[in-house]
Amino acid sequence: QTLFNRLHLLAGTKLSKIVVDFEDTYGGDNKIDKTKLLLQGGILFDINDNISLFTSYSEGMKAPGWANYERAPKPMESTQYEVGVKFDANGQLSGSLAAFKIERKNISVADPDTSGLTTIPNGEEESKGIELDLVWQPTTNFSLLTNYTNTDTVYTKDASTTILDGNKLGGVPEHSGRIWANYKFSELTLKGFNAGAGIYAQSETMLDGTNKYEVPGYHTYDAKIGYSYKSYETSFIVKNLTN
Repeated sequence: QTLFNRLHLLAGTKLSKIVVDFEDTYGGDNKIDKTKLLLQGGILFDINDNISLFTSYSEGMKAPGWANYERAPKPMESTQYEVGVKFDANGQLSGSLAAFKIERKNISVADPDTSGLTTIPNGEEESKGIELDLVWQPTTNFSLLTNYTNTDTVYTKDASTTILDGNKLGGVPEHSGRIWANYKFSELTLKGFNAGAGIYAQSETMLDGTNKYEVPGYHTYDAKIGYSYKSYETSFIVKNLTN
């Protein structure tokens, strides 16, 4: 729905149903059967032809991962909030800056009553941060993309004795980003071909939720060659060129 030619409203719902049957190592049968109406919506306001403000809200639900549960697990549920700005400067420089927050509950964590031999759906997580995306396209052939994400992910609730509230999630870097250049050939002999190269980098991450071990940060050099024809495209991509 568009109001006053500047205010755009979007709303929707999704009926999600999750049914899981499983048998634990003790021979017990358990079943998950949950139906939930998930909400989502967004608001976009055009300040002018080049700058827009936006905000959104969404809910999610998915089946839990496989583990040795002490009792029947629950579907993992999440809520996401986002607010930001989008801009387009003369068709050459465009991008967006957004702040987000994601909350998840019913996360599987180790059961302290069984010394971690089984899991229970008692964990909660929170992720929040900012995302920046910029695209510079000075010509129809050449484009330069860069993005950066700052993410703070922590456990906000955990019943185990190994993962403490406030511990960082494993495998999620606080800083990550990419710079990528792409060129589309327009010469008759190379028309349809494109080539790209870039750098991806991320900061150190925790190995897992116990936060005992840390994996150092790293960067990679990547490249690709692609060919496009009408609505089809094929690409050959090499990641981590310098090993």
